[in-house]
Amino acid sequence: MLTNQSMWRIILVLAAVGMVFDNTCADQLRFQSGEKRVALVELFTSEGCSRCPLAERTFSKLATNPALWKTFVPIALHVNYWDNLGWKDRLASVEFTQRQHIYASAWRADTVYTPEFVLNGREWQWSGAETLSRESNETPGVLTVSQNDARNFVIAFTSTKPMTGDATAHLALLGFGVTSDVARGENAGRKLTHDFVALVHHESRLQGSPLRAEFKLDEKSSESQRRALVAWVNVGGDPTPIQATGGWLTQSH
Repeated sequence: MLTNQSMWRIILVLAAVGMVFDNTCADQLRFQSGEKRVALVELFTSEGCSRCPLAERTFSKLATNPALWKTFVPIALHVNYWDNLGWKDRLASVEFTQRQHIYASAWRADTVYTPEFVLNGREWQWSGAETLSRESNETPGVLTVSQNDARNFVIAFTSTKPMTGDATAHLALLGFGVTSDVARGENAGRKLTHDFVALVHHESRLQGSPLRAEFKLDEKSSESQRRALVAWVNVGGDPTPIQATGGWLTQSH
């Protein structure tokens, strides 16, 4: 038989476990779009390109835009085709280069270049942040990113209309204040600072009902002053994002 003292010990232990569980749940991340389309604006860039730092400085200003994460989600993708021209960009990825080539092929463009802005899957000449702040009239559905534990995330998408093909979810970890001292190439002698830079990117087919995919992110962001997490969805072989969401990460994430 349990004594009163033993009962109180059990109650206190259970209460402590409950508090830990509540704090853990409260600290878990969740980002969600509305039904209206949130624009994905991509910047294809490189540390080897002399015209890119100016475009990146313009991009960096979006961090203080009140419409950030609400009507638009930015991401800077470093391409690797500058790497054999004097400076190897440590942030560059062949994956991002391939993404730019897929876009160019869809547009029937003869070449790719940096810096290049892409807005909702279309080549875009920068015309000011006002364009990005406008609310869309399109309503593709609700995209949600939630956190299971420290490194595991779930993306779910609830479409407002029947899907015309397989949907693919993308999850990217972004770094801010990431610096590089460039020793060679067109930017030799310059210290470059990068914001919204993709440090990690994963993609997976959405499955089930509702549509969902699970991701495990590797930690590659120790040098970042700040971090964010972004997600988007495309359908079929078309890389054009139909919905996006994202937000800032706290130190606990």
